[in-house]
Amino acid sequence: MNPTHRSWVGPRAVLASRGSWLQLTFRDLDPRRPSTRREWTYGVVSPVIMAPSNLFLYWEAEFQKWAVDIPFHNLNNKDFSLKEDEDTVGVFHCLSPAMKTNPHLIRMVKLKSWTKSKSILGISYDLFRILTEEDGEGYDKETREILLKFPGLLVFEEGHNSWNEQSLVWKALRKVKIEKHILFSGTPFQNNIKDLYNTLCVVSPKFAADLEQKWGSLNSFTDKNARALEELRDIISPLVHKPTL
Repeated sequence: MNPTHRSWVGPRAVLASRGSWLQLTFRDLDPRRPSTRREWTYGVVSPVIMAPSNLFLYWEAEFQKWAVDIPFHNLNNKDFSLKEDEDTVGVFHCLSPAMKTNPHLIRMVKLKSWTKSKSILGISYDLFRILTEEDGEGYDKETREILLKFPGLLVFEEGHNSWNEQSLVWKALRKVKIEKHILFSGTPFQNNIKDLYNTLCVVSPKFAADLEQKWGSLNSFTDKNARALEELRDIISPLVHKPTL
């Protein structure tokens, strides 16, 4: 499957190398494409980019470089982008000076703006975990529900970082029940078959569930059996995208 030549039709997930991430992301999010425009129009895109917080300045620079005319709301940034929803910002400006410094209220302006318009939300893995915990310090029911239920597409940058069963980030990401994912990583395998399976549990839960028994048997042989490793590559190949040279 080559995602750069197909629109988002039906449930789909993609594991992509870092060399293709800009081409793949901006093509699938570009509202000028007829297929993508339909999804923006009917509100089924609602993209979320998850990345380490220090990468969002780079993402913002790339949006400008590629002239992508879509508001980008960085939930990790305490400042507004000046592209927030006017009505929501108007309500915010009616608050007292003390309330305007409340990080939760600033985030809510960005979340509301994202849900109301054709725009993209950026959030770090750690902040997503904090805001979706049911009893954590950052808990707010409305914020949690928006982050878990509203996304139509999740884009994972540096997606190989936290894919083990003990990871709180991994557990938080599994709560988002959608099928459309793009995961970017230079090293998604990390020579650890179990971590690769955990990655699939996030990127394509149904795909991973259908493979659970088969994966367990292959996992026992991949270290010593080249044929088992080849079979494993064939199994995940429908999800893997490599840049065309």
